[in-house]
Amino acid sequence: MDLYLTSVLLVFVLVQCEAEVRVNLTAVVGSSITFPDPVKERGFFLYGSKTIASVYNGVFEIEEDIYTNRLHWNSSTGRFTLSDLQKSDSGVYTIDSKKGNVFLKYYELKLYKPLPLPVVSRVNVSADSCTLQCSVNLTEQTTLSWFRGEQRVDSSSSAVLLLTVQLQDNTSEHKCVAQNLADEKNVIVNITKKCQFVESQSNEDEGNSAAIIIPIVLTALIILCFVIVVIKKKCTQKGSTSSQIQGSLSRAGSRGQQPKQGLPDFPHPRHVLQLLRGNPEAFPGQPRDIVPPACPGSSPGPPPGGTCREHLPREAPRRHPEQMPEPTQVAPLDVEEQRVYSEILPCD
Repeated sequence: MDLYLTSVLLVFVLVQCEAEVRVNLTAVVGSSITFPDPVKERGFFLYGSKTIASVYNGVFEIEEDIYTNRLHWNSSTGRFTLSDLQKSDSGVYTIDSKKGNVFLKYYELKLYKPLPLPVVSRVNVSADSCTLQCSVNLTEQTTLSWFRGEQRVDSSSSAVLLLTVQLQDNTSEHKCVAQNLADEKNVIVNITKKCQFVESQSNEDEGNSAAIIIPIVLTALIILCFVIVVIKKKCTQKGSTSSQIQGSLSRAGSRGQQPKQGLPDFPHPRHVLQLLRGNPEAFPGQPRDIVPPACPGSSPGPPPGGTCREHLPREAPRRHPEQMPEPTQVAPLDVEEQRVYSEILPCD
C-alpha cells in the first residue's frame, strides 16, 4: 500500500514538473512564428490563462476576435502559427492537447525590434594597415561582431566596433555582424576596395599631380593665345600703315609727274587771236557768246583791248630744284599773230 502511494505521488510530481517546463521562443516584430507541438484531434490554444482558439474533431475555431486573420491552424500538421507579430504579443502561450497525443506545453515568446543594417566606414589607412569602423543603432540585447572568414575576431555590445586590418590580410573576407536573439544582419567588406593600401597612395599622388599640372597648362595656353593675338594685331597694324605710306608716296609721285593738272588754265595766244577774228570755235565745248569780264581796279565793262593785263602770260619766276616742274612752253607766234597780240597789249 505504501509502495503504491509512493508511485502515484512520483508520477504526479513528474507530470507537474513537465507541465512547468517552458520553451523559449524569439521572433522579430512584423514577422510570424509557428509553435512546434501539434494538436490534430482535440485541444486548446491559450495566451496566459485565456483560451484564444480551439480544435474539436478537426475543426479550428478562434475564440478571440483580435486574432482573426492572425492565428492559423494547419490541419495537415496540426501546428498553430501566429503572424504579424506585435510587441504586445510577447508572453506565455499554452497548448493543451486533450485527445490523441495528450500533452500540456508552455511557450514563452519574446519579441525584438528588427535590426538595422550595420554601417562600415574607413577611419584610417597607412602603408601596411587599415582601421575600419562598424556601427549600428542599438536595439535590445544587440551584439556587434567582426569576422575574418568564419572566425570571430572581435565582438561588443556597444554601438561601435573597430577593426585593424593588416596588409597581408587584405585578400581575406571580412564581415560585420549585428545580432540579437531573434535577428541577424551582416555586411561583407571588400578590404581591397575599402582600404586601398597601395592604390590609394598612388591615386592620391596622381590626383595631386593632376591638380597642380592642369591649372599650369591652362594658364600657359591662355598666355600663349594672348601673345599670338597681340602679335597678329601688331602685324596687321604695320601692314595697314605701310599700305597707307605707299599710297601717299604713289599719289605724291603722280602729282609730280602731272604738274599741269594743278596749274591754272591760261588762254593761248592763238585762241585769243581767233576770238578777236570772230571765230566761235576758239574754245571748244564753251558757250559761243563770250563776254570778257571786267579787269580788277578798272571801270565796269570789258577792257578796251578785250584782254586784261593780268590775263596775259608772264614769265614764271625761277623755282627751287625740289619744287614742281615748269609748265609746258607755248609755241612761238608767227608775224601776223605777233602784230595782233602787240596791238591788244596796253603800252607802259
